[in-house]
Amino acid sequence: VYRILKKFVQVGLILELPGEPKRFDGNTGYHEHFICLLCQKIYDTRLPLLPPPRRLRGIGKIKKINVLYQGICLSCEKQKNNDI
Repeated sequence: VYRILKKFVQVGLILELPGEPKRFDGNTGYHEHFICLLCQKIYDTRLPLLPPPRRLRGIGKIKKINVLYQGICLSCEKQKNNDI
């Protein structure tokens, strides 16, 4: 299974997300990820940011951008407040 997933990543059909355990995303368009530090659920986000740059002056051309926000999701926040 992992060999097939690795091949899908290589040909651009899916994205491999950073961290462990290995996770994959079928949404290959530009977007960011939010991971809950409590339940580990990953959310796709598309925040209204400036378009990503294509080059970094004096460094080189950008091929990929990975943005990972980490925090507490609303569900876990609500659960935490109910436990008090």
